[in-house]
Amino acid sequence: MLIGKGADVAATDKLGFTPLHVAAANGQRDVVKELIDAGAEVSQENNWGAQPLHLAASSGTPEVCDLLLSTGGSVSATDLSGRTPLLQACQTGNYDTVALLGPKDMSAVNKPDCDQYVTPLHAAATHGHLPTVELLLRLGADPTARDVKGQTPLHSVAAAGNRRDKKRVLVARALCEAGADMEATDDEGRTAVDLAKSVRHTAFIAYAERGELPDATNEAPRPPAAEQDNPQNGAATDSVLEIAPAPPDGLITNGDAASARGRGTGRGRGAGTHLSYEGED
Repeated sequence: MLIGKGADVAATDKLGFTPLHVAAANGQRDVVKELIDAGAEVSQENNWGAQPLHLAASSGTPEVCDLLLSTGGSVSATDLSGRTPLLQACQTGNYDTVALLGPKDMSAVNKPDCDQYVTPLHAAATHGHLPTVELLLRLGADPTARDVKGQTPLHSVAAAGNRRDKKRVLVARALCEAGADMEATDDEGRTAVDLAKSVRHTAFIAYAERGELPDATNEAPRPPAAEQDNPQNGAATDSVLEIAPAPPDGLITNGDAASARGRGTGRGRGAGTHLSYEGED
């Protein structure tokens, strides 16, 4: 109705958000389509260089991402911190969005931001998104990639958990089976186990030291790294590198992603920081 009365679809607020940015961030596909049909610029950037596709990816709405891509949105677009839409999608762990974006730009699978050097795998692993982690590994994500602190995704998993954190232990196993090194040290000489001990991530420690998995998995212990065949030789990786099925409704796609609706991307301080614009200078 407002568009019919001459409302400016290119209007921006003080942070550079257009109506299309807002609609994309909130997953409003019908509104996004109406704005695009009225001439809204799909590649318009806000003050942090984020396009509507970045916000749609962060909100976990693959249907909006698909619409933006089909109308000129760039899957390779980066904001001022070097973040791609794929990195944003991995932050919230929306499997369907990652499955849409990842194959469209394979170069983005290992592309870090330019602030913390966080890769999509760091982001997904930090937040314990196992199906997304497995999908990224299938797409060629590097489990040994290092961020600005010299930390691998395995370090991120270890530091992000607490006590009986089951989901991150399963992520750690997937990373190890794909080639992550439990003995790798960061720039301060700390291994993943060192970080796990600093936050009392006891489930991770039990897995790293004894191959123990949380009781709920009903699986026999498997050694994390040293006692396995070298993944680079093709052994011990086949099961991990299968594309994981989409998680059941509500498990991931409707959980963490829903909490991110309405947020953009911004100057995160590391893999454990939500990549948000709101309220930043």
